[in-house]
Amino acid sequence: ITFTDKASAEMKERIFKELKENNINHFGQEEEISTIHSFCSKFLKNHVTEANLSPSFKMADASLIEDIYANILEKIKQGEYFTIPNIDKIVENLGLSTEILEINNLAKLIAIQNIDTLFNDFISVIKKVKSLGLSPKEFLDKTIPAVQKFSETVETLPFKFPEKTDYLNSWETHLKSYCPKNCNFEKVFDNVCNEKVKTIITKNGKSKTSEWGYAEGFPENIKEITELEIYTIKVIACIYAIYQDILEGKDLVDFDDLINKTIEILKNNEIIRRYYQKHFKHIIIDEFQDTNGAQVKLLEYLLPDEAPNITMVGDKKQSIYGFRYARMENLDILQDIIEKKYKKKYEEIKLKTNYRSSKQILDVVNYVTSEQLNLDEPIFAGTGEINDSEVKYSVINSENIKTGLKEAEAKYMAQQILKYRNEKNLKYKDFAILVRKHSQADIIEQEFLKYGIPVIKKVNTNFFEKSVIKNIMSLFKLVQNIRSE
Repeated sequence: ITFTDKASAEMKERIFKELKENNINHFGQEEEISTIHSFCSKFLKNHVTEANLSPSFKMADASLIEDIYANILEKIKQGEYFTIPNIDKIVENLGLSTEILEINNLAKLIAIQNIDTLFNDFISVIKKVKSLGLSPKEFLDKTIPAVQKFSETVETLPFKFPEKTDYLNSWETHLKSYCPKNCNFEKVFDNVCNEKVKTIITKNGKSKTSEWGYAEGFPENIKEITELEIYTIKVIACIYAIYQDILEGKDLVDFDDLINKTIEILKNNEIIRRYYQKHFKHIIIDEFQDTNGAQVKLLEYLLPDEAPNITMVGDKKQSIYGFRYARMENLDILQDIIEKKYKKKYEEIKLKTNYRSSKQILDVVNYVTSEQLNLDEPIFAGTGEINDSEVKYSVINSENIKTGLKEAEAKYMAQQILKYRNEKNLKYKDFAILVRKHSQADIIEQEFLKYGIPVIKKVNTNFFEKSVIKNIMSLFKLVQNIRSE
């Protein structure tokens, strides 16, 4: 199993080539190498009845999903929730009543944000919840107690200590009982707790730490905020449940449903679960740093009772799908699940030598990942060494530039070019800058000109306006239709 179609195709090519060279027949097992979504799609087609689908179920495309959400939100905002099919049953299954969708109750949400903006944000929340493999009811049952626990934790923060260090030590102990195991508490503590102390000092204006307390208006508002948060969770759960009911009514699934419905069947049907646990002698998951919570849960249900049958392959330093709710920590999370299930320690095999990149590139990677991701284990170059005189690189850190300031970034590059030009007696033509989009090139050009650095931009602007391209396009049109004017 792997993450993308491209990676899946590459795995098939490599594995079958290896088998062929060793005169081993793979007996048409192409389908056993796939992406997680392809695996789940095949699984559901074999178990449509258990998935509450027909054999002809289809994937909902993005535009249809957008239309379904828009229609749901519009009916709720207009006070017409009662026109939604099965609404009473949907809400009742959540243990709620339709009263929470009435206009006078929804008006409470204005205290948070504009209703239109807030409802659009709800869709993002639902997508994230689905990526964790949670149903509407599970989301409701898990999130409400979590909000209540957070409020209780904040309300019971200790105060009235003689020294600032006493606050930090006490709050660390207090918050550790709240933070989950896989939470990087040191980072949270540094970023939140220290700022909290500063806020208290600033707002209360007290010089003695023993006089510090909550900022004015804060403690008495916690209960009111908690009630509003819980109401918001209920509204989100209702929208999520309505969306799911509409999809099923149309015999449709989205990408998250492929995984979540597979999980639901494996969870609730012991016969099917045991069949698949025995069917696969071993499972290899590539690019594991790109998995989300639901995918980890799926793999957990495929673990047999006797011994683990899974190999995870991943690199936290290649984790780039956070915007799809992937978590590099899943490597540690599933290993922890496996060790608890089998009551045995399984050592990870670390491959620290990289044969694709040069030392210079890996130095930059190691620096960035240690600073930003707290990944302190370096990767070493096995080959591909290049001479320092050929290529120069500079790491942009917090001392050189503030993240996100494009002008400062361009200024830093200009200064480095002038520096290396003088040190090595180089010419301007010896330097090249690669950009992802044209707007970046414009900012760099403006800043370089301030330093007297000449710039030649090579970007594909107005590509189709060039005379040679126009002539070629006209020729294509003529070939396609000789009667074209």
